[in-house]
Amino acid sequence: MSNTKKIIRFIKSDFFAISPRVVAVGGIVFMVFLAMGYNFAGILGASIGVVTTGSRLASLPFSAGDKNGLDKLYAMLCIERKTIVFGRYIFLIIFSILASITYFLFAVIVRNILNHGVSIVEIVAVTMFASFISMIISIIEFPLFFKFGFKKLMLLNSLIPSVVMLIVIFALRPTNENDISTVPLYSLINFVELLFLNVSSFVTQIIITILLFVLFLTIPFLISLFLSLKIYNKRDF
Repeated sequence: MSNTKKIIRFIKSDFFAISPRVVAVGGIVFMVFLAMGYNFAGILGASIGVVTTGSRLASLPFSAGDKNGLDKLYAMLCIERKTIVFGRYIFLIIFSILASITYFLFAVIVRNILNHGVSIVEIVAVTMFASFISMIISIIEFPLFFKFGFKKLMLLNSLIPSVVMLIVIFALRPTNENDISTVPLYSLINFVELLFLNVSSFVTQIIITILLFVLFLTIPFLISLFLSLKIYNKRDF
């Protein structure tokens, strides 16, 4: 069996183990933080739903692994450790993408219904930023989870997203509700907006967004992946 098939097979089994909790975390938690962010910082602040949900969903396999002894089971089934590591990082990418798409659709719908003075480009920029933060939280936590397990880091797992959530709320909250330029992160939003204004093709704009995201995330992602592989290969069960 090829490595790709092994990883896909592992992802399916991992997802089966956490599927009952995905609905609760992915649905309820996302909507709660979405509403909370919207209440405090408007349509852009609602992006904290991406930050909290993406990172929380990505940690579920580790939680289930500790609770149900999945690591020992996978070892007994002779599943290669690199397959487990790669599978967990692919999980992270999938959940982050789903959370980002959900927020983007929410933001566009609310913008059109309530006539918010926020452009699509600004929503894209904030979606990209929130997804980036969510991924950074997880790639910091993953090597620690592979080293110590989920239970020993439950407090850290709760603390980091909460702190980041507060930072994001205040960073996206305008000091003047009627002026988007008073958002602390407006320089980032403005940079992306100016970049997009010089490109007429919507498809090209999407490609640029993806490239920017990948550019800033690739190095920390690979470092985290390498550390997790090294740590997990040495772990005893």
